[in-house]
Amino acid sequence: VSGQVPGSSTTPHCWVFVDFTPPVVQLHELGQNDPPTVPQSVHIRWSAMDNALAKRPISLSYREAMSERWQTLTGPIANAGAHDWRVPDSVVGDVEIRLTVRDMGGNLSEVTSPAIRIELPRPPAERRSVELPIAAFAAPTRFAGSDEGDAAELDRALKLYQQGRKHAARGEHRLAASRFRNALEADPDFSEALVGLGGALYAQGDGEKAAEAYEFALLRKPGSRDARQGLAAAYIGQRRFGDAVQQLSRIVQADAKDVEAWLNLGDVSIYQGDEILAREHYEKALTLDPNAKDTIDKARLRLANLKRLAFDFRQPQPSK
Repeated sequence: VSGQVPGSSTTPHCWVFVDFTPPVVQLHELGQNDPPTVPQSVHIRWSAMDNALAKRPISLSYREAMSERWQTLTGPIANAGAHDWRVPDSVVGDVEIRLTVRDMGGNLSEVTSPAIRIELPRPPAERRSVELPIAAFAAPTRFAGSDEGDAAELDRALKLYQQGRKHAARGEHRLAASRFRNALEADPDFSEALVGLGGALYAQGDGEKAAEAYEFALLRKPGSRDARQGLAAAYIGQRRFGDAVQQLSRIVQADAKDVEAWLNLGDVSIYQGDEILAREHYEKALTLDPNAKDTIDKARLRLANLKRLAFDFRQPQPSK
């Protein structure tokens, strides 16, 4: 015998967790840019719950029509509840998307979407080119008069846009703004580049020109949630609270569970001196999406300090 027989008070050497329950999974309706853009993207949203999810439990795959083979879309990734898929140029037609979720016990749940149709983008000749008249952020635009060379310009615009995003992620906002401007020279209708430019200008403290960039992005793509969110932030920075409410309200009209927009509406209500409405908005941000952990934490903190926040903002603001 190597030791004493274990008794009721003996400290365990290890614990074993036995799990026979697979994760609970829901794949929400897939969204696409309308009309199709270059590059095309599919917005994938899901809910996945389990007491013992792995650190990176999510895998996504896709299958084209008439094909039996699933191809990796991304994964394993964290359970963020959202992923925007840039569709490969070779994929056209009906496509199914499969969500796979694994827990630490090895249990697996899968759900497959109904087929969605990936459309070809509009031919270059049909693209509507609109001049950007604000020289402060729009270099002279180059318009595509024929198909020749247009595909190359679109590809160049995409590469410049990607460079701009990398600079922005590193906090290099001046370089980011330059790359976004270059992308707009190549493709004046590239709404995502306008959104990126707005963010870079806002980060440099130029809220007025940031608002102009976001406004032009909405002219090109009225349904852009990112453009409306950025425009609302720019308006808040200018103390144009009524205009900010208008943009944020459009976001929650399109998606009543957009908790970030509800949180921002609560902030604007505080700025406007409406503590009761602020509480209502913060409570929506707190309860509508249980997966939005960061926003939930922010809403909970704001509710806990609501009286002080309202009092602080009612005090006279220092003159500049």
